[in-house]
Amino acid sequence: MESNIKGYEVIEEINKGAFCDSYKVRKGGTNYFLKAYKDPTSMSEDYEQFKQNQRTMIPLLKSIGGQVETIVEDFEVKGLYYQVKEFITGATNLRDWLNDNDNYDERLDVAIQFCEILKAIHGKNIVHQDLKPEQVMVVKDSSKKAGVKIILTDFDWSVPNGNIVRIVGTPGYGNIDGTNLSYKSDIFTFGIILCELLAGVNPFVITEKEEDRIFEPEKWKEWVTEKDYVLPIKINDDLPKSVNDIIVACLEPEQSKRPTLDEIMGVLQGKPAPDRLYPRKKAKLRAPSGDVMIMVPGTGYGRKHFKELFGRTTDTESNPVYKYLDKNYAVLSVVQEGEDILLGCPANGFAKNKIKLNGIEMSSKPTMVKNGDKISIFSTGKGTDIVSFTIEVL
Repeated sequence: MESNIKGYEVIEEINKGAFCDSYKVRKGGTNYFLKAYKDPTSMSEDYEQFKQNQRTMIPLLKSIGGQVETIVEDFEVKGLYYQVKEFITGATNLRDWLNDNDNYDERLDVAIQFCEILKAIHGKNIVHQDLKPEQVMVVKDSSKKAGVKIILTDFDWSVPNGNIVRIVGTPGYGNIDGTNLSYKSDIFTFGIILCELLAGVNPFVITEKEEDRIFEPEKWKEWVTEKDYVLPIKINDDLPKSVNDIIVACLEPEQSKRPTLDEIMGVLQGKPAPDRLYPRKKAKLRAPSGDVMIMVPGTGYGRKHFKELFGRTTDTESNPVYKYLDKNYAVLSVVQEGEDILLGCPANGFAKNKIKLNGIEMSSKPTMVKNGDKISIFSTGKGTDIVSFTIEVL
């Protein structure tokens, strides 16, 4: 490396890589970060597309502002390509910040910031393709809840307008979509980083026994396809269920099943995970029309849990509220687990107990139940509640 490149004085070497070297340089009394991309023959015909991609992205990244690195200029000298970037003073990378900070609320704020950055670059039709904690710079910022702001860097292999130069990825964060790159490819890798942020570890590099697993790149796609990872909530049992669910949705092998950034943002801000990510089969009611029927599948509320809740509850005549397929009473029965959340009530007038949903007596038509709905089972004779509870999706 020459000591002076187009007026930039080389101060120190920061890193030597397979594809480019980086340096701290100075010009006009200001420090910059210089990336010197190596012999273009190593990329052969890809080199021209690489330069075209970079020159397409530079103005797009500048229009985003301080959420992403600023590329001051790019140029070629003696057939080699260079980029001059803003030198971020006082920064550490996200990996080091995570190692020194275990405050969940601050990590959550960083996760929300990351989501906003991805929305910004995707809004410019850019897929980053090589997300990892080492590509994220952390600097102090008292205006943020976490006391820091993050800046996304290293767009070397980013894909503007779908122009793929080379499929890349780092072990543990690798691309599983091949040449079928899309915004959802970034969502997958973001899910891994979310797990590190909010649960504390990459879910693919530990075992069920929470022991370190040697990362084997040749098994990467197999692990992803077979969902061979540890659930975030098993790593951190204080993790909200909705956050666990949205991370798991990010890690879906099929792109179409991964959430949008708006859906992720909503969950991080306290909303429940969106229903569309958890498609359910159409339920077939198994109890006779004379029964009250309720089921909350895949949430912990199935036969076993409802029996625990209502097994010792009796009506005004001391009859158990909880019975299976009872044709004489409007009792609590359960539909097949793993299907829709349904609430039903007697179709005939012979039932002694009926049901209210949010204070309104139900008709005989089965109705979907949402998280937070208030359910009351009451006696038709006296109109008094036998038992009341609120649906809580675990």
